[in-house]
Amino acid sequence: MQKDIEVKSEEDIAKLRKVALIARQALDVGHRAVKAGVTTDQIDEIVHDFIISNDAYPSPFNYYKFPKSLCTSVNEVICHGIPDSRPL
Repeated sequence: MQKDIEVKSEEDIAKLRKVALIARQALDVGHRAVKAGVTTDQIDEIVHDFIISNDAYPSPFNYYKFPKSLCTSVNEVICHGIPDSRPL
């Protein structure tokens, strides 16, 4: 167990704020893309492109071979779904 508490530097805190803002904006971009007839693959591509354009990396992508940049749950399914070509 880690007993030391890591104290972040001002530089580290500034980086955390920047990535938190990108994450918040990525959620907003994805939310705006949700419409009837749009596929979760299309939403994934939109969010992926947004994250990459902000010099960031979508953390789910290739995590334990996960093939997409975001997880989707359609119709209130509670597990992490993989985006696909099924229209909403």
